[in-house]
Amino acid sequence: MNITERQCLVENIRRLARTVNALESMPSGNLIFYGPSRHLVISSEDGKTIAKAYRDDERFNDEIANLDIFGQINKERSALLSEIAGREDVYIGLPKIDSQLLMQRTAVRPENGTLPILLLAAERGDLLYDKTIDGHATFQDYLTAAVQVARIQEEGKQERSPKFSLEDVVRDPAAKGMPVTDYFVRRRFEEVFLRQLSEHAGIDVPEHARENLVRDWESLVAQNLVKAHRSGLTGYYFDGNPKHHILGPDGKVVSFDFEFRLYVPALLGLASLLSFGLTRDGRQYLDTEEQTKVLDRFFIEMEFANALRKGYKDKAKQIFDYVTERKEVYASDLSGPKSEGFFRLIGKQGDMNEGREYRDKFLSAWPYAVLDRATAWIGHKARYKQVAQLLIDEGVLREQGIRFEREDPIEQNTIEQREHIQTILATLKFIQGLNGRNAPYLQDAARRLHYWFQELSAHTYFSRSHS
Repeated sequence: MNITERQCLVENIRRLARTVNALESMPSGNLIFYGPSRHLVISSEDGKTIAKAYRDDERFNDEIANLDIFGQINKERSALLSEIAGREDVYIGLPKIDSQLLMQRTAVRPENGTLPILLLAAERGDLLYDKTIDGHATFQDYLTAAVQVARIQEEGKQERSPKFSLEDVVRDPAAKGMPVTDYFVRRRFEEVFLRQLSEHAGIDVPEHARENLVRDWESLVAQNLVKAHRSGLTGYYFDGNPKHHILGPDGKVVSFDFEFRLYVPALLGLASLLSFGLTRDGRQYLDTEEQTKVLDRFFIEMEFANALRKGYKDKAKQIFDYVTERKEVYASDLSGPKSEGFFRLIGKQGDMNEGREYRDKFLSAWPYAVLDRATAWIGHKARYKQVAQLLIDEGVLREQGIRFEREDPIEQNTIEQREHIQTILATLKFIQGLNGRNAPYLQDAARRLHYWFQELSAHTYFSRSHS
């Protein structure tokens, strides 16, 4: 991290703290820092106000505009959902932007080109991330979050023109003369994973090894995600990771982070939710059976959102009733015993065989979405660990009366990085056991990648908490 970046980071943390304290008229020592990814987030201790500083004005303006569009969609769909459910219901839980706070934010923003700030009024409840680490998150919590991600991505996908003007991560590179795999290889694997490992963890890959690694990643992961994208398994990108969902006491969910305008394979946001590196007693937080139930619910929820959007109330009601019955009788197992209705609901014209084929296509893309997200999070968390160490060394948070979201963020993120690597290794092992026409080709690439990540897992960086 260069000097300019360090100075900018420290100054904007101080500015976030001053802004929240000034607007809430609260004493110092009551703020929580949630760590940097593309942006900085600080909240008041009671969760009443969340302040978010952006990388640039474009991200700030996009988030406000996107929340406004989703707010309009939400108003229309909530009325229809309530009619189908027979009770008052909110379609998508969105954070609230107070117009008065926005005016105040503008008034306190200095004229020296620093990052713009957005202030949100948070709902009462618990962050899914915190509930998971503390061991209190339930399968239903994750199912609720997955439903939210499915609705957001499907509605954003349908509204992508002209309201959202989404960047198509497969079509747009091709239009510019770049490989269709550019987003998954250069922008994600190389920039987010390898570059951040080098810059923030000090782990460099020799050039010849890097070339082989990138080639295998493109042929195994990127090509299969492009295939899923072209087959229609797409949506508006919403990062569904557990830090983006607040679960209220009434079972409702409010989700954050609407700054993107990307049109991507549908499973990426869900992969962030289910493979964020969080565990229960050293095991994956949701077991394989629970994850399959979430995947099925996510899948059918896209059909539900599409039916609502098109005004197909009968189809939407059928899906709603089916999901409700399976929750009560079969513990939300949608595709288990006596599940013919599930496949008819997702197949065109009620064709059960087509529904099975469609689900198989959906599930076949899942391992590659998990690999894409897991590597990205290893890179992002390397940056967070370095930033956390910097703030600890320089005492910036202490002087501003701010505490980290977790008592030891470096240790927590090290644990999560190790879990990401184990998920990658297990996924690559699974791919090695696949059969089919291209199986030998995929197996060879998976075997070579598995060897490299096995070597990476032994690096001392992942065995220590502090630098």
